[in-house]
Amino acid sequence: AGLTADNGKIYLSHTIGSVYSLDATNGKTFWRQGNLGYRLLTVPLPLSNVVAVGDLEGYIHLLSQDDGSFVGRTQLGSKPIMSLVAGTNNQFFAQSRDGNIYAVTYK
Repeated sequence: AGLTADNGKIYLSHTIGSVYSLDATNGKTFWRQGNLGYRLLTVPLPLSNVVAVGDLEGYIHLLSQDDGSFVGRTQLGSKPIMSLVAGTNNQFFAQSRDGNIYAVTYK
């Protein structure tokens, strides 16, 4: 569904709902989070120590960059999240299908 790179790692969301962390030099898989099946995930957004992905039900999922485990989740609305953009000071922005833009702060 989409990929992004940060600090020598590639973060990939697959169309069936898995999120991967791969080594950018050799493609080795660091981890796979497979518990977001068929949720039409956004392109992953790497942040300071987490990776954020949005889904079709309006949820934002935060995954640990270390092992892909869930470290947070919040629902912004009922419409699909279309994109995520990094901000500053532990903040990022999410846009939903109905045009709403949300500022999300994480710890």
